[in-house]
Formats: sequence, C-alpha cells, structure tokens
Amino acid sequence: MKTILSYTSILLLLLLYALFLDATSGFFVIIMIAAALALTAVLHIYAVIAFDCDISADNLLAEKGDDIRVTVRTHNRLPVLFLPTVFEIKLNLSEHLDCESAVISATLAKSAKVQIFTIKAAYWGKGNISIESVRAVDVLGVFAAFPVLGRFSSKHSVFAKNALNIKIFPSIPLLSTHSDFVRTLEEASAFDDNEQSREVSYAVTGFPGYEHRDYVPGDPLKRVNWKLSAKRDRLLVRKPEAFAGGDQVLVLDDAAPTGFKALAHSQSAIEAMLALATALTKHEILCRTYVRFESGWLLSNIQCTDDIEQLRFALCDYSFSNDTRTHGRMPDLSSDVNSASGFVVFTARPDDSLYEAIEQLRQKGIIPEIASAIHGSTNNWRILEENGEVVFARV
Repeated sequence: MKTILSYTSILLLLLLYALFLDATSGFFVIIMIAAALALTAVLHIYAVIAFDCDISADNLLAEKGDDIRVTVRTHNRLPVLFLPTVFEIKLNLSEHLDCESAVISATLAKSAKVQIFTIKAAYWGKGNISIESVRAVDVLGVFAAFPVLGRFSSKHSVFAKNALNIKIFPSIPLLSTHSDFVRTLEEASAFDDNEQSREVSYAVTGFPGYEHRDYVPGDPLKRVNWKLSAKRDRLLVRKPEAFAGGDQVLVLDDAAPTGFKALAHSQSAIEAMLALATALTKHEILCRTYVRFESGWLLSNIQCTDDIEQLRFALCDYSFSNDTRTHGRMPDLSSDVNSASGFVVFTARPDDSLYEAIEQLRQKGIIPEIASAIHGSTNNWRILEENGEVVFARV
C-alpha cells in the first residue's frame, strides 16, 4: 500500500510539473512510468500463471527428535524472460514439528529454485507440512497489494498437491528401577531349576508350567534349565511362551488431555507404556496392550522387540479422542480376568469419567493400576522423567 501511495504521489507531482512547468518532459516521464507499470503488470500476471512449486522431505518416517530436511522447489511451466516476480511461500507445520522459521522466499526464473530448511520431529504422531499461503511480489512492488494479483487462492493446484504426511515414531525411554512398581514386576523374572514348575511371585504371574527349546548362542544363561539339560545331555532353555497366566495387560486410555502441556502429557502416557512393555519383554514376561483406534480396540501380544516395533509403527497413526464418553473408554477385559495377573491403565486425562470406567472394571474383578503424568485423584502412579528415564512414583 505504501508503494502504491508513493507512485500515486510521484504521478501527481509529475502532472503538476507538466501542467505548470514543462509539459513535454513532464508528460514524457509520465508515459514512461505508466509504460513501466503496464509492463510490470503483464510480466507479473504471466509469472503468476506460470508459477508452480513442489515440497519434498528426505524422510517421511522419523524417530522423535530427528531432524528432517524439507525442500521447497519453485519452477515455471512457461518460460520467463526477465523482471522475475518473487514468491513468498509460507508453510504450515503441525504441532508435531518444530522449525525456527517456516517462511521462505523463492524467485521464479528460467531454472528451478530450491530452498532447503530443517525441521525437528518434536512429538510423536502424524506430522503434516502444507502450504499455508503464497504471496506474489512484482519487481516494482505495486501489484502485490491486490488480492487477485498478490495472493494465491487456496483452491490453486499448488495447495492441493503439496501436503506432506510424516509419521513420527514415539520413543522408548529407559525405565528406571527406582520404584516399587517396577521392582515388583522385575521379580516376575525369577526362576528355579525345577523340571516340573517354576517359582514366580503369584501376585504377578498366576500358575506354573513352561516349555523348552534347544539353546541358541546369545540366549541369556539365566534361561538355561541346568537340571533338565544335564538329564537330556544338551542345553535347553525356557521358552517365553511359558508365561501364560503371568501376562500383564497394558491399556492406553484414548481420552485427550487439555491445557498447555496436553501433547506432552499424551506423549508421556504412550512412552511410559512402551517403556514398561519393553522392560517386561526383556525379563521374558509377556504382556498384552490395548490401544483404541478409530476402527476399534487394537490388541497386541508383546513377546519380543519386533512386536513392540509393530506397535510403535501403529502408534504413528494414533491420535487421542476429545470425546468425553464414559462407555467404551476401557476395553472389554473379561477374557483377561483369569489369564492375566496385572492391569495397568496409562492415561493422559485422569478425571471422573475415567474413574467411572474403572469402577465398571472393578465390578468384574479387575483392579487396574492407573499411571499418568498428570496428578489426579484416581492415579496410583505418577509418570515422571528423570535424567532421560521414566520413573513410576507412587501417588
């Protein structure tokens, strides 16, 4: 707008000059300026018609905390001669991504122009990068103020085709052993060398019995059944499948939290669940996880690290729900009453609605532990982070 006012003032002064001082030179300058404006307008419209751009990323699958290189390339469908228009492209980043500046400027010329910048995968989930706006600035800066010539409509093809979806894996932090909760679960990995039974805390496991297989180099020595190996004259190790009855059930509550740290609290619930599942797997304690997606509850049987990786991949597409329902907030755990010895609910919104859902489970004989990064009256455990480790602190 300032540029338009400046040119208008100059034209008025030249008009006064031509009328009162020197008509020939005054009108000549006015005609030259008008011709320059007309030529600029034609070239600007031509450049806008010819404009095209593409957005790409070096990685559409990223770990939380990774840097992602994003390339914005502008090119022209038609040849541009001279006086190039400058295009200011503003990108829109979802809350999962972080960047110091999402505004870049590119000049439309005969050859493609490239701008590369780095964004950070700050939170797990479905990250998105799209074009928020494109502003065309002509050389003289006159026509950029006009909506038709200065800003692209959101219906333009460059908006529709330039949307990047980046899946960000939740991380698996180390699980601290400095809590009664974790120490109790670790005790479930205790074995003896009895051929017919195993000694495991009944509070965590359930009933005895296990199977064996031949020793493979790399198997932990604590899994070797030395008495049975001596009798069979070959090394035999206990199979993880033997832990039926000692399973732990981990449930991720899908209720979305509110407040300034909502996304951080959601991430804490997911990462604490993954950390606990990983720790149980390392101690050969089987667990089952329940995660509610739009299509329904996803049940994952966690027996090894591959199962955890599959769950992490599924969680890239996971999002918490803003529904305040009570019914359906917890899965149907009736079939787990006799086969599981422990239940842990990870939540990012410990509220009265969750308490009502937990009460419904209690009526079926299920008494889950509740863990959340948010302090709530229904919590049993508070999820904390100390020196990069997850800590379960009793509330």
